[in-house]
Amino acid sequence: MQFAAYPLYGQASRSTGSIGWLLEMSLLCRSFHDACSSALLFSPPLYPSDRAHRFIRHLQKDRAGASTKYSRMVRCLEIEVKNLLINKSGIKLEDLIACTPLLQRLRLYHNHDDLSTLVWAQPNAMKGPKWSYPKDLAAMLGRHNIKLTSFEWNGRFASPVEALTTMREAHSQAPFVGLTNLSFVNITYPEKHTDADVQRLTDVFLAGVCPLLSLTCLTFRHCDILNKTVMGNLPTGLRHLEITNCSSLTSEGVVSYLSARGSSLVRLHLIGNQTMSLGFMPYLKSFCPRLQHLYIDLSYIDPSSYCDREPLYDELLPNGQPTWPSTLVNVDLDYLRQFSAAEAEAFFTSLVEAAPDLLRLRRLSIKAIVKDVGWRDRAQMRHKWMTKLTEIFLCRKEPQGWHLPVRTRPAESQLGRHQTADARTGRRSGRLKEMQDRLEEDLDTTDAPSPASSLAEPSATGAGHGTCGVVELTLSDQRPSQDQYNEDDFLDDEMSGDEDFRA
Repeated sequence: MQFAAYPLYGQASRSTGSIGWLLEMSLLCRSFHDACSSALLFSPPLYPSDRAHRFIRHLQKDRAGASTKYSRMVRCLEIEVKNLLINKSGIKLEDLIACTPLLQRLRLYHNHDDLSTLVWAQPNAMKGPKWSYPKDLAAMLGRHNIKLTSFEWNGRFASPVEALTTMREAHSQAPFVGLTNLSFVNITYPEKHTDADVQRLTDVFLAGVCPLLSLTCLTFRHCDILNKTVMGNLPTGLRHLEITNCSSLTSEGVVSYLSARGSSLVRLHLIGNQTMSLGFMPYLKSFCPRLQHLYIDLSYIDPSSYCDREPLYDELLPNGQPTWPSTLVNVDLDYLRQFSAAEAEAFFTSLVEAAPDLLRLRRLSIKAIVKDVGWRDRAQMRHKWMTKLTEIFLCRKEPQGWHLPVRTRPAESQLGRHQTADARTGRRSGRLKEMQDRLEEDLDTTDAPSPASSLAEPSATGAGHGTCGVVELTLSDQRPSQDQYNEDDFLDDEMSGDEDFRA
């Protein structure tokens, strides 16, 4: 049910309708009731505050009784700070934590965190009372024996310096030592900062992050502390790294991290980093031998700048053409900029040359902006490379049916004849026939390959060709926008009615 219903909330805590759907589905039968209850309680909907108050009262009543069934089903809490902790009608954080003994994930967020394109939603524009992380946050979690595996630090509460200072002290204590998933949001320098401020924030950040030996997933959103020094000293052993809208990130910083600690990466997501080119791509194969998912989006949004959608680098590939790890499964490259026609040709050629090694590739999607050629040349380039990439990478085979044929029940007349024959030949011939039937079934079962084995070890005869379910290529000269429209967006939903007047 979680996969069908999540997320329960959309942007800025707007309801997606999944909560009501789960409640309706839970009334169908007992099995659906248990599944829907588990989905709701795994990460319970707490917004707005009246819902959180009712939830706490329900858990307290549950714990006061003989059973703690519901309180032990809660594993994740997402708390909107302004509505639930700052307002007078809010709740007490410890009251909620005390009712969730098996809590693993805790996220304290602000609704404005999702409105990154609006000036008035930025942390510096906040008005009214501010909330800070409790000084005894780790001690409060420790009193209730909470061991977190996921947490998010937000520089909006109440400032990046305070958040990082609290983080450094908390990460050395038992509730945070076992973190595997860590996120940072709005960790920025003060508006008027000096080199000493930069160095101090860098030292505090690294002192709080590096001791986490179990960390496998690290996420940054709207952080400008990711200079070359920070990137080169990020923890080792990361499997997932996501960096979104971090204006200070450069390709040199990415190279400094990948060269030292990129060998364990499985997922790399780089989204909207305005200063970052693809200068690290020529080293990707040697630095990231285990990389499976690569997602790069070069569309930019900076509400504090006039030229908010233009890249702050001159060349997309200053260090040469990219190399591709043989372990890649998904490749999504959106809005490649500063791209000449010659560079685009060389870029696509590198993919074609690497095709024999890309045996596990299942998705290839590229959107690029090429402005130095006319629309006819661009159309010819699109047709040429779309045809070639489709021929090489797109799988044209019919999906195999992995289900075994349905065994039909024999007719009564046939069953009677078989029983008569078995009775005549005696018990010995009956056992021989049963053994023969079982042997035939085993042979039928072993002849059919399993889907897992076919995906894990692709056939070498294909030489990397025809393994993708999706191959997409878009070449245009349009300036990227937040919302892309096409012909379907301007068509009427209903028939115009003109066909009634045709005679």
